[in-house]
This record gives sequence, structure tokens and C-alpha cells, in this order.
Amino acid sequence: MSDKESGMPSEHDFSYPRALARGQYETHYARAGDQIICLEGWLGLSVHQPCLYDAVLRAGESYCFQAGGLFELRGERNSLVVYLRTQPVLRRKLSCAVQSISKWCTIRFIRRGVEQSGSSSGS
Repeated sequence: MSDKESGMPSEHDFSYPRALARGQYETHYARAGDQIICLEGWLGLSVHQPCLYDAVLRAGESYCFQAGGLFELRGERNSLVVYLRTQPVLRRKLSCAVQSISKWCTIRFIRRGVEQSGSSSGS
């Protein structure tokens, strides 16, 4: 059974940026470090953490999730919202490792090419 059929919110069904009409409700799951940014209009935000946090975000305001959990968005006025997800730590570390290895390989191959061509910077 899919998330839509079970009625459970999915972390993959939120397209960004997203327009919310007045009175429209959506429930989603956030990880720690994720951010909600209201670009236009007013946006109601209810965060279901140990205690319920309820706020209204106006154009240009943002909210950063301190802990993962469910949150509910509601359009107080027609609004446009952007949701920024953090990358997992392992993915960030792997990305840095791949960049470092590719940089090392590039420098090594450039040096090898210079040596094989017989050119030198001193002559």
C-alpha cells in the first residue's frame, strides 16, 4: 500500500517551490536542519515536536527545524513556499571524498602530460 492510500504523509510528495491556496492544508515529515521559507503571502506552520509549535510565516520569513518530526502547512493567504532539505552526513562526506580524489587525479594527469611533452617552465 502506498503512502497516498494509507493516508500517511510522505517525505517525497512535496514539490518545491509550491503554491498553497488559502485554507489548503498539507502534512509532511521534516528532518533536523530542514528549512521552510515563505516567499509570498502568509503561511501557517504547526510543528508536532515534544510540544506543539504554531506560527505564521509572512513573506521572506523562514523556520529551521531543530528536530525531525511531522509538520503541517496551511495557507493563511495565497502563498508560495520553498522547502530546503539537508543532505545526510554520509552523503556529504562521500561527496567531499569524491571531489578530493578527482582533484588529485586531475593534478596528477596534468603533471604527467607536462612531463611527457618535454616542456618545462624553466627553459
